[in-house]
Amino acid sequence: MIYISPANHNNLWVDGVTTEKEYCEKIANKIKTINSNVYVANVFKNGDYTGRPEEARDKGCDTYIAIHTNAYEYGVKTTGCVAFYHPENSKSKELAEKLVEAMNGICPIESNRAKSVLDGISESNYPDVGLGEIREPHKLGMTPVLLEINFHTYEPTATWMKENVDLIASKISEVIGGESNKNKIIRLLNEAIGLINESMD
Repeated sequence: MIYISPANHNNLWVDGVTTEKEYCEKIANKIKTINSNVYVANVFKNGDYTGRPEEARDKGCDTYIAIHTNAYEYGVKTTGCVAFYHPENSKSKELAEKLVEAMNGICPIESNRAKSVLDGISESNYPDVGLGEIREPHKLGMTPVLLEINFHTYEPTATWMKENVDLIASKISEVIGGESNKNKIIRLLNEAIGLINESMD
């Protein structure tokens, strides 16, 4: 099971209307409609991730994906996906790399990041302790990634994100794996038909 933790803070986008929380919840819920192997966070404490790693553990999740949008000075051309991983988990880094490749691959605005896949401890804004949504899920035995889809402080990338919710969610779902809801329905129908045929033999 994959746990999705959308941003829980109301950072304002460059349009002055959209918030990071609102947008990331939209992405997370869209992923849930696509992917049957996803659980979306149902804990909303302190405007941050408090309680979510524990919820993920209690739900039996082995992967923890925090979904955010990035920020810099409003209006400054900052572009590209960034993802953080835990340095002691090779799967974490591999997943971060795949997500960055996928997000940058579908965005027509070229990334200007010098480095897009970052150590969520030493290369975070909190190098003494690391990012909480990297540190805490790792402590509980999960593979964590914190994904910054693109920059909400630069109008072209903010507009692209808003106009491509379905595409972004679909690509994230594809990368993180799991059975799509459509395929699950088809599989269950085929199994049911098989059982019916067996009972008729």
